[in-house]
Amino acid sequence: MRLFASLFVVGVLATAGCHEAKPTAGRDPNPEEDAKIRASLDKLAPEDRALAEFQRRCPISDEPLGSMGVPIKVMVNDQPVFVCCSSCIKSATKDPDKTLQKVNLLKESNSKKGP
Repeated sequence: MRLFASLFVVGVLATAGCHEAKPTAGRDPNPEEDAKIRASLDKLAPEDRALAEFQRRCPISDEPLGSMGVPIKVMVNDQPVFVCCSSCIKSATKDPDKTLQKVNLLKESNSKKGP
């Protein structure tokens, strides 16, 4: 029984993914993290990289795209959306209108900031 309880706790923590509160959420990355993000974005195809750079943040967790590895491209109502990790895929597709609204806000905000 003790083994089952331990495995259950580990499973719950593993599936929690990026949805736990993080001190970096919503803030700009530091120079060290910025290098990690660039390296992750470099692994995307050029057209996907351009889209991910324009979006900049995950619409679910608000983490910088690339901060948790290579961003994941998800098609939401036939539109490409990038999320930070596999834990965000279900949330992104569960309410497509909300996700697309958030992505549009991110892109709008980023176009005002410039590169």
